[in-house]
Amino acid sequence: PSLKAEFGHDDNLLRDDENEVESWKSTIAPEFIIVNSFGLNQIQAGYRVERGDYFSSQQDNYTDHLLNFLGEFDLNARNRFSLEAIYRDDHDDRGTSFTIGQGDTLARPDQYKSTQVDATYSYGALTSKGRLDLNLGYGTRDYDINTPIYRSEEIRTLVGVEWETTAITTGYVKVGHRRKDFDNGSRENFSGLDWRVGITWDLRTYSTIDVTTFTTTNETNGVGDFIDTQTYRVSWDHEWLDRLSTTLRLAYSEDEYSGSGATRVDDNITASATLNYAMRRFLVIQAGYTFDKRNSTQNIIDFDRNIVSLTVNVTL
Repeated sequence: PSLKAEFGHDDNLLRDDENEVESWKSTIAPEFIIVNSFGLNQIQAGYRVERGDYFSSQQDNYTDHLLNFLGEFDLNARNRFSLEAIYRDDHDDRGTSFTIGQGDTLARPDQYKSTQVDATYSYGALTSKGRLDLNLGYGTRDYDINTPIYRSEEIRTLVGVEWETTAITTGYVKVGHRRKDFDNGSRENFSGLDWRVGITWDLRTYSTIDVTTFTTTNETNGVGDFIDTQTYRVSWDHEWLDRLSTTLRLAYSEDEYSGSGATRVDDNITASATLNYAMRRFLVIQAGYTFDKRNSTQNIIDFDRNIVSLTVNVTL
């Protein structure tokens, strides 16, 4: 079991420069995970609940639940199978998703229930130079507040390599094709390039840099038919002392709204810095700062946001 408790301040809850709401916030999130191994197979089940309270904006308070199951099965030296199922009773903050730029129109967070099931079959020995992975996934999301219903089918075909060429560098590069077809014939389908790239540099035993980039096709939140997103992330973890470390992260994404004559493009930047202190083996204290910014071709939804936080993580 583990427990995460956080206290912090958000100076723009609604992500709206024209209607800024700021508040101090507390979050508490206990989590329980059960793992059982038999032979080379493993089954894991977990439950997490998170309660968030805003002292100056009680209407943004929330309680989220998450249930997950993961099974990994080694059928033989060349054949493996994994199954993951996730259920969420979650929410979108006001000013996100369907209420970007109009968070004040909701009286409370936009709550939803979602399910996601992913099955992966892998062929090829772990020590072989080539392996084949076939992944099938299915997901649903139902909002408590009436929102448009979107149904689609997405197929990705990727070919790539993973490597551990040296003690310094590991990574993967996957390139292929992505297609998204909508049940509603009036919506524009998508077909285009897909990629997944990740590289890790172990500069020293105590210093690591991670770089990742990938593409996704997300459901629209009211503009166009879909959102074509390209994401780039870099992080640096450095241990200064046995118990003291820092984590720096920078993320940039471009959301291009496509179809139905849409011309909107959002540029999103998130930068964060975290100081980590491992007081005990089971107790980690973190102090963090996050800067969040969106620049859009629709200037009315631009925003800047600053968050400071103090977090305590307890793991038994």
